[in-house]
Amino acid sequence: MDWTPLRTLTAQTAEGRTAPADPAMYLGLKNAGQFSQDGNRVAYVEIAFDALTFGGTSAATSATFAVWRKSDGRVDRVQTITIAATDAGSPSPVVVTLHGESLYVTVESFTGGTAPNIAGNVWGRPVRH
Repeated sequence: MDWTPLRTLTAQTAEGRTAPADPAMYLGLKNAGQFSQDGNRVAYVEIAFDALTFGGTSAATSATFAVWRKSDGRVDRVQTITIAATDAGSPSPVVVTLHGESLYVTVESFTGGTAPNIAGNVWGRPVRH
């Protein structure tokens, strides 16, 4: 399956643990990448990051991203992904397993730095696991 852009981050500051509003860039999972597991519909989604750049008055040492799922009108935080600034050039994709219709990724927090922010791209795609 092809990668779908989830977000373009431009000097993005921490968004905290508040569920995002209903952004247009949720990755829809209704018809792709869903497989039955114990009678339930399960999606395996690979999330990748590229062109990450840590910024701010002084850059953070890491960023934590929150993965949110949307299901039946609810938005729930299901997983976090932490990327060290030293790995920003080539972070490994992460596979997330979830029950839901769609997902979204936010910048939850930073470790260290003064007025930290991050730029780069977040991608997603359903995968067979």
